[in-house]
Amino acid sequence: MSEIAAQAGSVTVQVELSREEYARVKSQARKENRTAQEIIPALIEDGRQSRMTAREIMERVSEAYRARIAEGGQPELTAEELLAKLRRDREAIANEFYP
Repeated sequence: MSEIAAQAGSVTVQVELSREEYARVKSQARKENRTAQEIIPALIEDGRQSRMTAREIMERVSEAYRARIAEGGQPELTAEELLAKLRRDREAIANEFYP
């Protein structure tokens, strides 16, 4: 059974868990020195994140890459230029560790 109640800026959700699942939640909370009520929203978010599609993951990685490049003042590379750079970097690392 699930119940949802809206509050200012948030939503309260009441969810029924099996005793075994709740025991696992409490165990995880103890490991993190938190309460079950504090850890459940994080567990839900982690589960939501793990269900992202490959495209969503690649879009987030791409955004982070573009932001890092912009911060470093480097020009954004085309896909071909990026692949060529990655190949050069891989060869340089391989030559360094396996001369």
